[in-house]
Amino acid sequence: MSAVLLSPREALRDPPNHRAHAQALPRSSPSAASTESAVLRSIGLAWAAGAAGKSIPAIVAERLSGDDDPGAVRSLLRVIMRAAQLPAMSDVEPWAGALALRTTVASLLDLLAQEESVLAQLPVTRYAFEGRGLIRVPVRASTSPSLAATFRREGDPIRVGGLTLTNLELAPLGVGVLATTTNEMLESALPDELEGIARASVIADSARLMDGVFLDAVPADGVRPAGLQAVGVVTPGTADIAADMRAAVTRLHDAGFGSSATRWVVHSEVAASLAEQSDEMRLNGTILKIEVVSGLSVPPDTIFLIDCRALTLAMEVPRFEASTEASLVEQDGTPYTNGVTGPVGTLDTGAPARSLWQSNSSSLRGTWPVNWGLAAAGAVQVITPQEVGP
Repeated sequence: MSAVLLSPREALRDPPNHRAHAQALPRSSPSAASTESAVLRSIGLAWAAGAAGKSIPAIVAERLSGDDDPGAVRSLLRVIMRAAQLPAMSDVEPWAGALALRTTVASLLDLLAQEESVLAQLPVTRYAFEGRGLIRVPVRASTSPSLAATFRREGDPIRVGGLTLTNLELAPLGVGVLATTTNEMLESALPDELEGIARASVIADSARLMDGVFLDAVPADGVRPAGLQAVGVVTPGTADIAADMRAAVTRLHDAGFGSSATRWVVHSEVAASLAEQSDEMRLNGTILKIEVVSGLSVPPDTIFLIDCRALTLAMEVPRFEASTEASLVEQDGTPYTNGVTGPVGTLDTGAPARSLWQSNSSSLRGTWPVNWGLAAAGAVQVITPQEVGP
């Protein structure tokens, strides 16, 4: 199946569960802030509900204050916990659930952007898997021959252009993590405190992990997506940073890319150094009229130039499940982290091991289907290694 972009009116008129096409995710809306808050609260309450062994309505009634929207939080809890939904009702539109799911994914990306995630800040095309095993996005395979229009005399034949398309296939790849704490801690936490925990741990930590993988040099292997340094055009830098950046723009244009969605991506300290050297950067936040996106997770000796129009990001709402009865081998970094594999210990040989039941603890398991892809290598220009200083 191929993916298409739909206007909001088309998306509502044609129920998503009856379509064979993936739909692009919405950008921020006037209610984005309230949705983001509800997402954070839902993550925290999912853990509290599992630890207390309570249902979604019970934990919402017990923990939320009058300032919260219980209906919104209940709906999001059902999404992220994959709880049994209410029976179908004639007054509920069939597209409502899918629309809420896509809005939740968009809000998660906004939350990641607030934590300075470079991937979430870039204007890439976004899709939600919505339960699909594969998304196919039509992309332009080559800029030659082109569809450029030409001037003509009256009566002369009109030029016939060429357009070659291919499918960018994205399958959901699993990001997962376990967190453990005592039930006493969760029982005493207020909704605002749980929201803060969700932001500081789940969202902030995920932002750093996603950027680290997104910007590294590890190829795709069926377990994780490729880092941009593995699929882009990598060029060694010189002592002249200005010349290097001009040359990167030239290479991008020669490859047939370059649009209003083009961005520089640099480390935060590099951005500060560029601002000291360039009035354009200091006043406008641009270099060669291209916006600069910065973050602490960007490699400090590498500069990226990306036409985000050629990048596609697909993800699903994370699923959170809590347990109070499992036994865990609490190993960090295994069995697979950023291209490095390690052994998986059993309960009798692994260390450290913990019984949640015996220690009156609970564990929150989060899994998050995510993938991204690049239409063509020329859309990403990488300068490395590069030193930038006054």
